[in-house]
Amino acid sequence: ERAQAEALRAQARVQLYAGDPAKQQSLSLRSTLAGVVVDRRINPGQELRAIGDEPLFVITQPQHLWAWVDVPENEQAGLRTGQHLELRVASLPGLSFNGQVRALADFINPETRTLRVRLDVPNPNKILKADMLASVRFSRPLGEGYTVPASAIFLESGQHWCFVQQNDGSFKPRQVLAQAIDADRVWVRQE
Repeated sequence: ERAQAEALRAQARVQLYAGDPAKQQSLSLRSTLAGVVVDRRINPGQELRAIGDEPLFVITQPQHLWAWVDVPENEQAGLRTGQHLELRVASLPGLSFNGQVRALADFINPETRTLRVRLDVPNPNKILKADMLASVRFSRPLGEGYTVPASAIFLESGQHWCFVQQNDGSFKPRQVLAQAIDADRVWVRQE
């Protein structure tokens, strides 16, 4: 009885999909967005169900990309919407790309201590590809202070110090506030 019920159900299914030649068996899917399909999660003949929220297709415009940047929390003060940042990709040496800040997260990720930032990046020649790793550079106002070699700064008791030359040629230690610019240079100001 179970096998007969299963056979009847299978016959009803076949009749539903292919039994009536008057029934339309193809379905056109149209997107309201122009672009290129980069991911398809359905195959011909597959059934659709209204369960879950996974997209059936992912469409992108490769001439215009988003870049997600995780900015360390101590660097986030200099960022603002509309600001331009420079992207560099290790696999594309000598090239840089201009990205514009479109959105800043409202919170710091507690695990990575970073702020999520979304950039719009023009890509007219389609050189950049999805999921490439990039580094980002941006300038920020540092205020009054000096740029010194990183080797001139030392840490003692949790405080940054440097030696300052006096008029008589001697050197005197001075406590400073230090902020790294890159691996070789540090910006300092007197505390």
